[in-house]
Parts: sequence; structure tokens; C-alpha cells
Amino acid sequence: AVVSLGDHRARRRLQLFFALRDQGNDVPVIVLSVDDDDISNAPPDCVHAVLKKPIKIDSFAETVASVLGEAPAPTNS
Repeated sequence: AVVSLGDHRARRRLQLFFALRDQGNDVPVIVLSVDDDDISNAPPDCVHAVLKKPIKIDSFAETVASVLGEAPAPTNS
């Protein structure tokens, strides 16, 4: 799941993913963030990546593929 932080609805969706994780479901989460927030500084275990906006499409595609286990982890650019 990809969550773009910035409003209360995004925070609620993120809480839903945490609840699913707590019930034993594997929900890999990629967070898109505008600034340094709590998720960026200390991501929960279900958050596999935090990307800062603006997002570069190639970096985003590499991150999604990596999280889904389809490619090696991207390098920081």
C-alpha cells in the first residue's frame, strides 16, 4: 500500500494498515512524505520505505519493485 501523508485521512489509512499488521497480515507500506515527521524518523516495521516528495518516478518504481520482492533494493540518490 502506498500512503501519502499530509491529511487526517492518510493517517487513518495508515492506522488501518497497522491494525492489519497487528492481526498477522503482511501489508507492506510505502509512505510518501512532504517533511520529516514521526513516520520518517522512526518508521514502524510494516513501513518498508519512506520517500520524500517530490517523488522521482524511477526511484518510486524501484522502491515498489524492491518492496514486492521483484528487484534489489534501490540505492539512495
